[in-house]
Amino acid sequence: MTGLLARRFIAVAGKGGTGRTTLSFALARLAARQGRRVLLCLASPGSRHGQLPGLPGTPGVIAHQGGGLHVLEMDPMAAMDEYGRMMLKSRTLHRLVFANRHVRHFLDAVPGLSEWAVLGKATWHMLDRTPAAQRFDTVVFDSPATGHGLDMLRLPAAIVRSVPAGRMREEAKERLALLQDPATTAIIPVTIPEEGPVNEALELLFALQAARLPVPLLVVNRIIAPPPDVAFDFTGPAPEWARPLLVQRMRWRLQEDSLARLKNIGLPVLPISELESEGGSVQTFEGVTAALSLALGGAQASQARGVQARS
Repeated sequence: MTGLLARRFIAVAGKGGTGRTTLSFALARLAARQGRRVLLCLASPGSRHGQLPGLPGTPGVIAHQGGGLHVLEMDPMAAMDEYGRMMLKSRTLHRLVFANRHVRHFLDAVPGLSEWAVLGKATWHMLDRTPAAQRFDTVVFDSPATGHGLDMLRLPAAIVRSVPAGRMREEAKERLALLQDPATTAIIPVTIPEEGPVNEALELLFALQAARLPVPLLVVNRIIAPPPDVAFDFTGPAPEWARPLLVQRMRWRLQEDSLARLKNIGLPVLPISELESEGGSVQTFEGVTAALSLALGGAQASQARGVQARS
């Protein structure tokens, strides 16, 4: 896992509420701390973007967060406009075409076009042929929730299979080759130790592998500590003082059952602990960053501690 942050494209995927956005931000910060020029692309509508330190910014505009870290809250319409300018190669022609409301309605109705514009823009920022001012060493992609995110990541292959020869198909072939290259790309599923999210994470993992997209590890967020081994001696309903411990024991059993199902997936599983005390968003992001730094062998290892992260 030590070479993870050297990849050009890192996508975080998973069910809503598992910590995608937090994990994406932490990965981007770690890569920037290693001296890389990093772009964090937030492609998940309705996520906790407003709780990211230094945000919110302006959708569709790259915001410099200090050091090597830059953040872009993806705007599908702005991405489609930019893609149209690149395809038409003329601002005047672009304005004539895209200012037409009938063309706009048509483009909005084309399945997958806005998703391709978003993914195409995010990956464009890592291409060698991209102008230096807009090119980044690493792009971290906070993908939409599981189903939508998976469809977006598989879109280049669908375009290659179904679109006639032309520039769009050639660009999709280029992106597909990069996305399937384990030296360039890492797709990181994230889940929490509960039955439903683990089921969804396993389905996502198998689908990514079937699409030949490289998955180097799986992150399990919100891991709780073992409950105290305290013997109870009461009959009937549990007294009020005992209920929190009983709930913790039940969560622990469910967690252990869920983790047992992930033991044979053939990948490293990275646990991130749940924060035991109340903390604000800044502490949460710092905690995840420190925990990842420890797991990935970074310089912040001595600061690592458990966190609770929910996107």
